[in-house]
Amino acid sequence: MKVLSNFILNSKNISKSTFIWNMVAAMSNSFQSMILMLIITRSGNVTEASYIAIGFSIANLMMTIGKFGMRNYQVTDIKEKNSFSDYLYSRNITVAAMIFCSIIYLVYSIFAKNYSSVKAVVVTLICVYKIVESYEDVLHSRLQQIGRLDIASKIWAIRNCSFIILFFGLYIVTGNIVVTVGTDVAISFLLFIILNVIPKEYYEKSELNVKNVFLLLKGCIPIFVAAFLLMYISNAPKYIIDSAITDEEQTIFNILFLTIYVVTLLSNFVFNPVINKLAVMCAGKENRKLINNINRLLIMVIGIVVFGVAFAQIIGRKILGIIYDVSLEKYNEELVLMLVSGGLLAIINLLYMIIIMIRKQNIFLIVFSVASLILFIFGKNILKSYNLKGLCFFYGGILSVMVFILYIISVYYIYKGKEISND
Repeated sequence: MKVLSNFILNSKNISKSTFIWNMVAAMSNSFQSMILMLIITRSGNVTEASYIAIGFSIANLMMTIGKFGMRNYQVTDIKEKNSFSDYLYSRNITVAAMIFCSIIYLVYSIFAKNYSSVKAVVVTLICVYKIVESYEDVLHSRLQQIGRLDIASKIWAIRNCSFIILFFGLYIVTGNIVVTVGTDVAISFLLFIILNVIPKEYYEKSELNVKNVFLLLKGCIPIFVAAFLLMYISNAPKYIIDSAITDEEQTIFNILFLTIYVVTLLSNFVFNPVINKLAVMCAGKENRKLINNINRLLIMVIGIVVFGVAFAQIIGRKILGIIYDVSLEKYNEELVLMLVSGGLLAIINLLYMIIIMIRKQNIFLIVFSVASLILFIFGKNILKSYNLKGLCFFYGGILSVMVFILYIISVYYIYKGKEISND
Protein backbone atom coordinates (compact mmCIF):
# COMPACT_ATOMS: atom_id res chain seq x y z
CA MET A 1 0.00 0.00 0.00
CA LYS A 2 2.87 2.36 0.78
CA VAL A 3 4.42 1.74 -2.64
CA LEU A 4 1.08 2.43 -4.31
CA SER A 5 0.61 5.64 -2.29
CA ASN A 6 4.09 6.87 -3.21
CA PHE A 7 3.43 6.18 -6.88
CA ILE A 8 0.12 8.03 -6.90
CA LEU A 9 1.07 11.02 -4.72
CA ASN A 10 4.64 11.67 -5.83
CA SER A 11 5.65 12.89 -9.27
CA LYS A 12 9.17 14.10 -10.06
CA ASN A 13 7.77 16.33 -12.78
CA ILE A 14 4.08 17.09 -12.24
CA SER A 15 3.51 18.56 -15.73
CA LYS A 16 5.15 15.63 -17.50
CA SER A 17 3.40 13.09 -15.29
CA THR A 18 0.06 14.81 -15.88
CA PHE A 19 0.50 14.72 -19.65
CA ILE A 20 1.54 11.05 -19.78
CA TRP A 21 -1.02 9.64 -17.35
CA ASN A 22 -3.87 11.83 -18.58
CA MET A 23 -3.18 10.56 -22.11
CA VAL A 24 -3.15 6.93 -20.88
CA ALA A 25 -6.38 7.46 -18.93
CA ALA A 26 -8.16 9.28 -21.76
CA MET A 27 -7.17 6.73 -24.41
CA SER A 28 -8.05 3.72 -22.24
CA ASN A 29 -11.41 5.35 -21.52
CA SER A 30 -12.08 6.19 -25.18
CA PHE A 31 -11.19 2.72 -26.45
CA GLN A 32 -12.62 0.73 -23.52
CA SER A 33 -15.83 -0.44 -25.22
CA MET A 34 -13.92 -1.03 -28.46
CA ILE A 35 -11.45 -3.38 -26.74
CA LEU A 36 -14.18 -5.21 -24.81
CA MET A 37 -16.12 -5.76 -28.04
CA LEU A 38 -12.94 -7.09 -29.63
CA ILE A 39 -12.46 -9.61 -26.80
CA ILE A 40 -16.05 -10.82 -27.13
CA THR A 41 -16.23 -11.06 -30.93
CA ARG A 42 -12.90 -12.91 -31.07
CA SER A 43 -14.42 -15.39 -28.64
CA GLY A 44 -17.19 -16.01 -31.14
CA ASN A 45 -20.11 -14.25 -29.45
CA VAL A 46 -21.31 -11.42 -31.68
CA THR A 47 -24.59 -10.94 -29.80
CA GLU A 48 -22.99 -10.15 -26.45
CA ALA A 49 -20.69 -7.60 -28.11
CA SER A 50 -23.81 -5.58 -28.97
CA TYR A 51 -24.78 -5.59 -25.27
CA ILE A 52 -21.46 -3.99 -24.38
CA ALA A 53 -21.79 -1.36 -27.13
CA ILE A 54 -25.30 -0.23 -26.20
CA GLY A 55 -24.47 -0.53 -22.48
CA PHE A 56 -21.63 1.98 -22.73
CA SER A 57 -23.71 4.28 -24.96
CA ILE A 58 -26.59 4.39 -22.48
CA ALA A 59 -24.29 4.62 -19.45
CA ASN A 60 -22.33 7.50 -20.97
CA LEU A 61 -25.56 9.38 -21.67
CA MET A 62 -26.70 8.82 -18.08
CA MET A 63 -23.25 9.90 -16.87
CA THR A 64 -23.83 13.39 -18.30
CA ILE A 65 -26.64 13.65 -15.73
CA GLY A 66 -24.32 12.49 -12.95
CA LYS A 67 -21.53 14.90 -13.88
CA PHE A 68 -24.00 17.69 -14.74
CA GLY A 69 -21.38 19.55 -16.78
CA MET A 70 -19.73 20.62 -13.54
CA ARG A 71 -16.10 19.65 -14.14
CA ASN A 72 -15.05 22.73 -16.13
CA TYR A 73 -17.02 24.90 -13.72
CA GLN A 74 -15.18 23.39 -10.74
CA VAL A 75 -11.63 23.30 -12.11
CA THR A 76 -11.84 26.95 -13.23
CA ASP A 77 -13.11 28.06 -9.79
CA ILE A 78 -9.59 29.15 -8.85
CA LYS A 79 -10.75 31.64 -6.20
CA GLU A 80 -12.96 28.90 -4.71
CA LYS A 81 -16.19 30.85 -4.83
CA ASN A 82 -17.76 27.50 -4.03
CA SER A 83 -16.20 25.17 -1.46
CA PHE A 84 -15.29 21.58 -2.25
CA SER A 85 -18.23 20.54 -0.06
CA ASP A 86 -20.61 22.53 -2.29
CA TYR A 87 -19.44 20.50 -5.26
CA LEU A 88 -19.52 17.25 -3.30
CA TYR A 89 -23.06 17.74 -1.97
CA SER A 90 -24.31 18.83 -5.39
CA ARG A 91 -22.75 15.69 -6.87
CA ASN A 92 -24.73 13.58 -4.40
CA ILE A 93 -27.88 15.10 -5.89
CA THR A 94 -26.87 14.70 -9.54
CA VAL A 95 -25.68 11.11 -9.03
CA ALA A 96 -29.00 10.31 -7.34
CA ALA A 97 -30.74 11.78 -10.40
CA MET A 98 -28.51 9.65 -12.63
CA ILE A 99 -29.49 6.50 -10.72
CA PHE A 100 -33.19 7.38 -10.96
CA CYS A 101 -33.01 8.11 -14.72
CA SER A 102 -31.00 4.94 -15.34
CA ILE A 103 -33.64 2.83 -13.58
CA ILE A 104 -36.47 4.50 -15.54
CA TYR A 105 -34.65 3.99 -18.85
CA LEU A 106 -33.84 0.35 -18.11
CA VAL A 107 -37.43 -0.44 -17.08
CA TYR A 108 -38.62 1.23 -20.29
CA SER A 109 -36.10 -0.77 -22.35
CA ILE A 110 -37.13 -4.08 -20.80
CA PHE A 111 -40.81 -3.57 -21.58
CA ALA A 112 -40.75 -1.37 -24.71
CA LYS A 113 -37.60 -2.69 -26.39
CA ASN A 114 -37.91 -6.28 -25.17
CA TYR A 115 -34.44 -6.45 -23.63
CA SER A 116 -33.44 -10.00 -22.74
CA SER A 117 -32.58 -10.65 -19.09
CA VAL A 118 -28.86 -10.93 -19.94
CA LYS A 119 -28.84 -7.69 -21.93
CA ALA A 120 -30.71 -5.85 -19.16
CA VAL A 121 -28.26 -7.06 -16.49
CA VAL A 122 -25.19 -6.16 -18.58
CA VAL A 123 -26.49 -2.67 -19.34
CA THR A 124 -27.39 -2.17 -15.66
CA LEU A 125 -23.91 -3.21 -14.51
CA ILE A 126 -22.23 -0.85 -16.97
CA CYS A 127 -24.46 1.97 -15.70
CA VAL A 128 -23.29 1.14 -12.15
CA TYR A 129 -19.69 1.35 -13.38
CA LYS A 130 -20.37 4.83 -14.79
CA ILE A 131 -22.22 5.91 -11.64
CA VAL A 132 -18.99 5.27 -9.72
CA GLU A 133 -17.05 7.25 -12.35
CA SER A 134 -19.52 10.15 -12.04
CA TYR A 135 -18.94 10.39 -8.31
CA GLU A 136 -15.19 9.97 -8.71
CA ASP A 137 -15.20 12.90 -11.13
CA VAL A 138 -15.93 15.45 -8.39
CA LEU A 139 -12.90 14.19 -6.42
CA HIS A 140 -10.65 14.35 -9.47
CA SER A 141 -11.97 17.79 -10.38
CA ARG A 142 -10.80 18.95 -6.95
CA LEU A 143 -7.33 17.55 -7.62
CA GLN A 144 -7.21 19.30 -11.00
CA GLN A 145 -8.45 22.52 -9.40
CA ILE A 146 -5.43 22.60 -7.06
CA GLY A 147 -2.94 21.61 -9.74
CA ARG A 148 -2.66 17.87 -9.05
CA LEU A 149 -4.27 16.41 -12.15
CA ASP A 150 -1.36 13.95 -12.19
CA ILE A 151 -2.83 12.17 -9.13
CA ALA A 152 -6.31 12.02 -10.66
CA SER A 153 -4.94 10.79 -13.98
CA LYS A 154 -2.99 7.94 -12.35
CA ILE A 155 -6.06 6.77 -10.43
CA TRP A 156 -8.30 6.99 -13.50
CA ALA A 157 -5.73 5.17 -15.67
CA ILE A 158 -5.34 2.35 -13.13
CA ARG A 159 -9.11 1.82 -12.89
CA ASN A 160 -9.64 1.93 -16.67
CA CYS A 161 -6.75 -0.39 -17.53
CA SER A 162 -7.61 -2.78 -14.69
CA PHE A 163 -11.17 -3.03 -15.98
CA ILE A 164 -9.96 -3.98 -19.47
CA ILE A 165 -7.33 -6.49 -18.27
CA LEU A 166 -9.71 -8.14 -15.77
CA PHE A 167 -12.45 -8.33 -18.38
CA PHE A 168 -10.10 -10.15 -20.75
CA GLY A 169 -9.07 -12.70 -18.12
CA LEU A 170 -12.54 -13.25 -16.69
CA TYR A 171 -14.31 -13.62 -20.03
CA ILE A 172 -11.70 -16.04 -21.39
CA VAL A 173 -11.95 -18.18 -18.23
CA THR A 174 -15.72 -18.07 -17.59
CA GLY A 175 -17.19 -17.30 -21.02
CA ASN A 176 -20.07 -15.70 -19.12
CA ILE A 177 -20.75 -12.03 -19.85
CA VAL A 178 -22.81 -11.41 -16.69
CA VAL A 179 -20.24 -12.97 -14.34
CA THR A 180 -17.43 -11.14 -16.13
CA VAL A 181 -18.99 -7.68 -16.07
CA GLY A 182 -20.41 -8.13 -12.57
CA THR A 183 -17.07 -9.20 -11.07
CA ASP A 184 -15.21 -6.50 -12.98
CA VAL A 185 -17.58 -3.75 -11.77
CA ALA A 186 -17.27 -4.98 -8.16
CA ILE A 187 -13.46 -4.95 -8.32
CA SER A 188 -13.50 -1.53 -9.99
CA PHE A 189 -15.67 -0.24 -7.12
CA LEU A 190 -13.14 -1.55 -4.59
CA LEU A 191 -10.34 0.15 -6.52
CA PHE A 192 -12.35 3.38 -6.49
CA ILE A 193 -12.48 3.27 -2.68
CA ILE A 194 -8.85 2.18 -2.16
CA LEU A 195 -7.26 4.56 -4.66
CA ASN A 196 -9.31 7.66 -3.85
CA VAL A 197 -8.63 7.34 -0.11
CA ILE A 198 -4.91 7.87 -0.80
CA PRO A 199 -5.17 11.63 -1.62
CA LYS A 200 -7.85 12.25 1.06
CA GLU A 201 -5.81 15.12 2.53
CA TYR A 202 -6.81 17.22 -0.49
CA TYR A 203 -10.53 16.78 0.16
CA GLU A 204 -11.34 19.35 2.83
CA LYS A 205 -14.99 19.25 3.80
CA SER A 206 -17.14 21.97 5.37
CA GLU A 207 -20.74 22.23 6.51
CA LEU A 208 -23.60 21.94 4.05
CA ASN A 209 -24.71 25.28 2.57
CA VAL A 210 -28.03 24.57 0.85
CA LYS A 211 -28.17 27.96 -0.87
CA ASN A 212 -24.69 27.56 -2.40
CA VAL A 213 -25.50 24.05 -3.62
CA PHE A 214 -28.75 25.26 -5.21
CA LEU A 215 -27.03 28.20 -6.94
CA LEU A 216 -24.24 25.91 -8.15
CA LEU A 217 -26.70 23.47 -9.71
CA LYS A 218 -28.66 26.34 -11.25
CA GLY A 219 -25.50 27.83 -12.77
CA CYS A 220 -24.54 24.51 -14.36
CA ILE A 221 -27.92 23.78 -15.99
CA PRO A 222 -27.08 25.31 -19.42
CA ILE A 223 -23.74 23.45 -19.52
CA PHE A 224 -25.45 20.20 -18.51
CA VAL A 225 -28.20 20.50 -21.14
CA ALA A 226 -25.62 21.17 -23.86
CA ALA A 227 -23.43 18.26 -22.74
CA PHE A 228 -26.43 15.91 -22.56
CA LEU A 229 -27.67 16.85 -26.03
CA LEU A 230 -24.19 16.62 -27.55
CA MET A 231 -23.72 13.15 -26.02
CA TYR A 232 -27.10 12.09 -27.42
CA ILE A 233 -26.26 13.41 -30.88
CA SER A 234 -22.82 11.75 -30.82
CA ASN A 235 -24.38 8.34 -30.12
CA ALA A 236 -27.82 8.80 -31.71
CA PRO A 237 -27.44 6.00 -34.31
CA LYS A 238 -26.71 3.52 -31.50
CA TYR A 239 -29.90 4.46 -29.68
CA ILE A 240 -31.88 4.31 -32.93
CA ILE A 241 -30.73 0.79 -33.87
CA ASP A 242 -31.12 -0.56 -30.31
CA SER A 243 -33.57 -3.48 -30.59
CA ALA A 244 -34.69 -2.26 -34.04
CA ILE A 245 -32.35 -4.68 -35.85
CA THR A 246 -30.78 -8.01 -34.92
CA ASP A 247 -28.00 -8.18 -32.32
CA GLU A 248 -25.59 -9.39 -35.01
CA GLU A 249 -26.34 -6.36 -37.23
CA GLN A 250 -26.01 -4.09 -34.20
CA THR A 251 -22.53 -5.46 -33.55
CA ILE A 252 -21.51 -4.89 -37.19
CA PHE A 253 -22.81 -1.32 -37.03
CA ASN A 254 -21.09 -0.66 -33.70
CA ILE A 255 -17.79 -1.86 -35.16
CA LEU A 256 -18.25 0.61 -38.04
CA PHE A 257 -19.25 3.29 -35.52
CA LEU A 258 -15.91 2.86 -33.73
CA THR A 259 -14.26 4.74 -36.59
CA ILE A 260 -16.04 7.88 -35.33
CA TYR A 261 -14.16 7.61 -32.03
CA VAL A 262 -10.86 7.20 -33.85
CA VAL A 263 -11.42 10.30 -36.01
CA THR A 264 -12.60 12.45 -33.08
CA LEU A 265 -9.70 11.28 -30.90
CA LEU A 266 -7.14 12.10 -33.60
CA SER A 267 -8.83 15.48 -34.10
CA ASN A 268 -8.62 16.19 -30.37
CA PHE A 269 -4.86 15.68 -30.54
CA VAL A 270 -4.88 18.49 -33.13
CA PHE A 271 -7.30 20.74 -31.21
CA ASN A 272 -6.12 20.46 -27.60
CA PRO A 273 -2.69 22.11 -27.96
CA VAL A 274 -4.19 25.24 -29.57
CA ILE A 275 -7.41 25.83 -27.60
CA ASN A 276 -5.69 28.21 -25.16
CA LYS A 277 -4.17 30.14 -28.09
CA LEU A 278 -7.61 30.49 -29.66
CA ALA A 279 -9.00 31.75 -26.34
CA VAL A 280 -6.23 34.39 -26.17
CA MET A 281 -7.01 35.49 -29.74
CA CYS A 282 -10.69 35.69 -28.85
CA ALA A 283 -10.02 37.75 -25.71
CA GLY A 284 -7.67 40.03 -27.67
CA LYS A 285 -10.28 40.46 -30.44
CA GLU A 286 -7.81 39.22 -33.05
CA ASN A 287 -10.81 38.32 -35.18
CA ARG A 288 -9.23 37.64 -38.57
CA LYS A 289 -6.37 35.66 -37.01
CA LEU A 290 -8.86 33.60 -34.97
CA ILE A 291 -10.96 32.72 -38.03
CA ASN A 292 -7.85 31.83 -40.04
CA ASN A 293 -6.76 29.45 -37.28
CA ILE A 294 -10.21 27.88 -37.09
CA ASN A 295 -10.19 27.35 -40.86
CA ARG A 296 -6.73 25.79 -40.60
CA LEU A 297 -8.02 23.32 -37.98
CA LEU A 298 -11.01 22.47 -40.17
CA ILE A 299 -8.69 21.70 -43.08
CA MET A 300 -6.64 19.42 -40.79
CA VAL A 301 -9.80 17.50 -39.81
CA ILE A 302 -10.75 17.15 -43.48
CA GLY A 303 -7.23 15.81 -44.10
CA ILE A 304 -7.68 13.23 -41.32
CA VAL A 305 -11.01 12.12 -42.82
CA VAL A 306 -9.61 11.88 -46.36
CA PHE A 307 -6.69 9.81 -45.09
CA GLY A 308 -9.09 7.62 -43.08
CA VAL A 309 -11.34 7.01 -46.09
CA ALA A 310 -8.36 6.18 -48.33
CA PHE A 311 -6.93 3.84 -45.69
CA ALA A 312 -10.31 2.15 -45.21
CA GLN A 313 -10.67 1.58 -48.95
CA ILE A 314 -7.20 0.13 -49.37
CA ILE A 315 -6.85 -2.09 -46.32
CA GLY A 316 -8.65 -0.66 -43.26
CA ARG A 317 -11.96 -2.47 -43.82
CA LYS A 318 -10.20 -5.81 -44.12
CA ILE A 319 -8.10 -5.12 -41.01
CA LEU A 320 -11.22 -4.28 -38.98
CA GLY A 321 -12.88 -7.47 -40.22
CA ILE A 322 -9.87 -9.59 -39.29
CA ILE A 323 -9.51 -7.97 -35.86
CA TYR A 324 -13.17 -8.44 -34.94
CA ASP A 325 -13.56 -11.71 -36.86
CA VAL A 326 -16.54 -10.44 -38.89
CA SER A 327 -17.07 -9.67 -42.57
CA LEU A 328 -17.47 -5.98 -43.41
CA GLU A 329 -17.30 -6.30 -47.20
CA LYS A 330 -20.99 -5.42 -47.63
CA TYR A 331 -20.67 -2.27 -45.53
CA ASN A 332 -18.15 -0.19 -47.48
CA GLU A 333 -20.42 2.84 -47.98
CA GLU A 334 -21.54 2.77 -44.33
CA LEU A 335 -17.89 2.74 -43.22
CA VAL A 336 -17.08 5.79 -45.37
CA LEU A 337 -20.15 7.61 -44.06
CA MET A 338 -19.14 6.88 -40.46
CA LEU A 339 -15.63 8.26 -41.09
CA VAL A 340 -17.13 11.43 -42.56
CA SER A 341 -19.55 11.69 -39.62
CA GLY A 342 -16.59 11.39 -37.26
CA GLY A 343 -14.97 14.38 -38.93
CA LEU A 344 -18.21 16.36 -38.73
CA LEU A 345 -18.58 15.55 -35.03
CA ALA A 346 -14.98 16.65 -34.41
CA ILE A 347 -15.74 19.99 -36.12
CA ILE A 348 -18.94 20.38 -34.06
CA ASN A 349 -16.91 19.87 -30.87
CA LEU A 350 -14.44 22.54 -32.01
CA LEU A 351 -17.18 25.04 -32.88
CA TYR A 352 -18.88 24.18 -29.57
CA MET A 353 -15.74 25.37 -27.74
CA ILE A 354 -15.48 28.46 -29.94
CA ILE A 355 -19.09 29.47 -29.28
CA ILE A 356 -18.49 29.07 -25.53
CA MET A 357 -15.45 31.37 -25.89
CA ILE A 358 -17.58 34.08 -27.52
CA ARG A 359 -20.28 33.59 -24.88
CA LYS A 360 -23.17 32.65 -27.19
CA GLN A 361 -24.09 29.36 -25.51
CA ASN A 362 -27.83 29.77 -26.01
CA ILE A 363 -27.38 29.43 -29.77
CA PHE A 364 -25.91 25.93 -29.68
CA LEU A 365 -28.56 24.89 -27.18
CA ILE A 366 -31.15 25.69 -29.86
CA VAL A 367 -29.18 23.92 -32.62
CA PHE A 368 -28.51 20.84 -30.45
CA SER A 369 -32.15 20.63 -29.34
CA VAL A 370 -33.54 20.77 -32.88
CA ALA A 371 -31.00 18.22 -34.17
CA SER A 372 -31.76 15.84 -31.27
CA LEU A 373 -35.51 16.08 -31.89
CA ILE A 374 -35.11 15.37 -35.62
CA LEU A 375 -32.91 12.34 -34.92
CA PHE A 376 -35.27 11.05 -32.23
CA ILE A 377 -38.49 11.52 -34.24
CA PHE A 378 -37.37 10.38 -37.68
CA GLY A 379 -34.41 8.07 -36.98
CA LYS A 380 -36.25 4.76 -36.63
CA ASN A 381 -38.48 5.42 -39.63
CA ILE A 382 -35.42 6.15 -41.76
CA LEU A 383 -33.84 2.91 -40.52
CA LYS A 384 -36.98 0.86 -41.32
CA SER A 385 -37.39 2.39 -44.78
CA TYR A 386 -33.77 2.67 -45.93
CA ASN A 387 -31.79 0.27 -43.71
CA LEU A 388 -28.40 1.06 -42.16
CA LYS A 389 -27.12 2.89 -45.24
CA GLY A 390 -30.07 5.27 -45.15
CA LEU A 391 -29.55 5.90 -41.43
CA CYS A 392 -25.86 6.68 -42.06
CA PHE A 393 -26.79 9.19 -44.81
CA PHE A 394 -29.46 10.74 -42.59
CA TYR A 395 -27.07 11.06 -39.63
CA GLY A 396 -24.30 12.54 -41.77
CA GLY A 397 -26.77 14.98 -43.29
CA ILE A 398 -27.92 16.23 -39.87
CA LEU A 399 -24.31 16.70 -38.75
CA SER A 400 -23.46 18.56 -41.98
CA VAL A 401 -26.30 21.04 -41.43
CA MET A 402 -25.18 21.52 -37.81
CA VAL A 403 -21.60 22.24 -38.92
CA PHE A 404 -22.80 24.76 -41.50
CA ILE A 405 -25.04 26.62 -39.02
CA LEU A 406 -22.50 26.63 -36.17
CA TYR A 407 -19.69 27.77 -38.49
CA ILE A 408 -21.75 30.68 -39.87
CA ILE A 409 -22.74 31.70 -36.34
CA SER A 410 -19.14 31.50 -35.11
CA VAL A 411 -17.75 33.60 -37.99
CA TYR A 412 -20.57 36.14 -37.66
CA TYR A 413 -20.04 36.76 -33.96
CA ILE A 414 -16.25 36.68 -34.17
CA TYR A 415 -16.37 39.48 -36.78
CA LYS A 416 -18.76 41.32 -34.48
CA GLY A 417 -16.12 40.96 -31.76
CA LYS A 418 -16.91 44.30 -30.22
CA GLU A 419 -20.33 42.92 -29.25
CA ILE A 420 -18.98 39.82 -27.53
CA SER A 421 -19.61 40.06 -23.81
CA ASN A 422 -17.09 39.11 -21.19
CA ASP A 423 -19.58 37.39 -18.86
